[in-house]
Amino acid sequence: MGSTAACPGLHPPWHGTNSRACACLHSPVILDPADPTGILGQGKNWAVVANEAAQCCSLPCVASAQPWDVQPAQPVKVKIRLLTGNSLTRTVSLDTTILNLKEGIAQQWGIPPYQQRLGQQKPDQTLHILQDSETLATCEIFCSTTLTLLHTETQEMQILVKDIKNRTSTYTVRPTDTVRQLKEQICTQLGPPADQQRLTFGSEELEDRHTLAHYGIQSKSIIYLLLRLRGGTGPRRPPFPAPLPS
Repeated sequence: MGSTAACPGLHPPWHGTNSRACACLHSPVILDPADPTGILGQGKNWAVVANEAAQCCSLPCVASAQPWDVQPAQPVKVKIRLLTGNSLTRTVSLDTTILNLKEGIAQQWGIPPYQQRLGQQKPDQTLHILQDSETLATCEIFCSTTLTLLHTETQEMQILVKDIKNRTSTYTVRPTDTVRQLKEQICTQLGPPADQQRLTFGSEELEDRHTLAHYGIQSKSIIYLLLRLRGGTGPRRPPFPAPLPS
């Protein structure tokens, strides 16, 4: 394949770097559209590779070629180990997120996800903390492994609140704070009474009685603020124009 246009869309970034380097060689470059690990095709330019592959497959010289029997990536065993020595093992797919793992740990051990830090030990013995949005594949975990679980105290975090005028304010909160407590913070900083605020996150309206952790709100999450109309509906207008004076 002579073009590297698709390289910027490959994920993780090192795939693009490696592809560009290989394209400078005199050997063929093979990108597998089947993508058994599920991590290559996340960029918007992956369609460029797919279209190029389709054109190549239509050439007479490959008309008799047999397709590869590509098998999906196999599940892996992940051992979660506490510093106390307790451990549990889960068998999961490569597209499992770190947050998914934390939710399973919460069910097993009762530790809320926001009090968990999952770390992967590096060759230099340092512990690399994994982010909730990452998958095992994007963490380059393709075989059975052991992750270390750190049980932390509830930490303060900063979240963003954006209003209908696209203005953004920052608030320092804890995952255990309720939505009502956040509304009271907004009232103190911006002015609108808590009862007139509507907060949404991920297209879901937040209820006063629930905590921020209940909705999966994390550091740097964006919450949208709308204001309720005061006094019900606006003034009524006659359905037809008023008659002209005679």
